[in-house]
Amino acid sequence: MQAFDHHHTESTELSGPSSPAQEKLSAALSTSGPHGTDHHQEPLRPPEQGPARPTLTFTQLAEHRMHDLRRLYREHGVAVESDAALLQQIREDWRLHRQYAELATTKGDGLSEPTPITIDIDNRRYHLFGVIHSWSTGRRYQDAYGAVLAKFNDVVAEQGIRAYFRLPPGSVSCADWAPIQPGELFKDTFMQALDIKGILSIVVGLVLPFQRHEAERSTAQLLEFSNEVDNLPDQIARELQVANGIPLNFIQRRSQYQAEFARYWGSSNECALLVGGLHATEIRDYLKYGVEDPEITELARLHATMAHAHPLRYSALYTYYQAKNLCVGGVALALGLSPWVGVIAGLRHWLF
Repeated sequence: MQAFDHHHTESTELSGPSSPAQEKLSAALSTSGPHGTDHHQEPLRPPEQGPARPTLTFTQLAEHRMHDLRRLYREHGVAVESDAALLQQIREDWRLHRQYAELATTKGDGLSEPTPITIDIDNRRYHLFGVIHSWSTGRRYQDAYGAVLAKFNDVVAEQGIRAYFRLPPGSVSCADWAPIQPGELFKDTFMQALDIKGILSIVVGLVLPFQRHEAERSTAQLLEFSNEVDNLPDQIARELQVANGIPLNFIQRRSQYQAEFARYWGSSNECALLVGGLHATEIRDYLKYGVEDPEITELARLHATMAHAHPLRYSALYTYYQAKNLCVGGVALALGLSPWVGVIAGLRHWLF
């Protein structure tokens, strides 16, 4: 019987308004060799009777790029010679896995022990913990994550996530905003604040409690599907994005940095990463297939080396990036929200 198997992380990061590049990517998706070993949880299994079952397992679809998926389909006797046929087959299998995962969803009241995405690369095992980094999530789960992360000698955390979660001694926060230019950060934050969906995402991420939502996802293991693009696994969408000449967004470039920083950080044969939920699946892909941008690879390598050899110097550099992001992002947010503040003030005056 075909096994349905699932990785687990917890939830996604916030996303802003659609850009022309994103719209181009969506249009491209609608028309159009690894070196690691992966470790999985006990697979979920489909009911004995039911609709068609996917040809490939969930893990194969979630972790491999198009070249490898084409080979796997051929091994299963499925003809996918053209890219269009391959993408159609991937979408159909992915849809079936999503359908089964949604049917198998059970609700829980909490998280007993976080379960990461785990992957072996070059004789080193990486454990990727994906979370919502909000105050409510940190309060709810900081003990659970703290206990699990304390088992590892090498722990890498996303920039700023220390504010929400308790990290063990010896852990390092990577300056993953380092590759992002201030102008890009300003523009993205400003446009997000101008858009009503952007405002709601900011409010939801900072204020509303996610405990029930996150507990349901941790039980159902649906993060992979929430990260999908146009009904495709996110790593396939990024592969097509690059093939169509669409630049990576700043979240994807931060994932590249995090992957390379972790690759060069520490000396033990295991490394744990605590990152935003959207980053976790992207980091797995970049660890497995490498990062195409040599500048990001070199920057991350230099920072990881500095963090190990000169921790005080790296701490000062990290603080600089934190302060710069807060200043640039804060100004952009204030300017972007100012029209909405005017609208609210006008409505208040008119109504009262």
